[in-house]
Amino acid sequence: MKTLIKGSHVLKKENGAYGFDRADVVIDGNLICLVGKADPEEKYERVIDGKDLLATPALINTHSHAY
Repeated sequence: MKTLIKGSHVLKKENGAYGFDRADVVIDGNLICLVGKADPEEKYERVIDGKDLLATPALINTHSHAY
């Protein structure tokens, strides 16, 4: 299933500084395929308006004492 998140705020790091840009995010199944400008001719099963959303890298707990 292809999903398009259209025009979200995207957190980026450039020259050691963090900032925000507007970009489309395309997800195919569990994979992020594109962060940038989506092809307007492409067909998507789901389109999400991202104007009020922030896309950031995943926050994963890699240090846990749960065992």
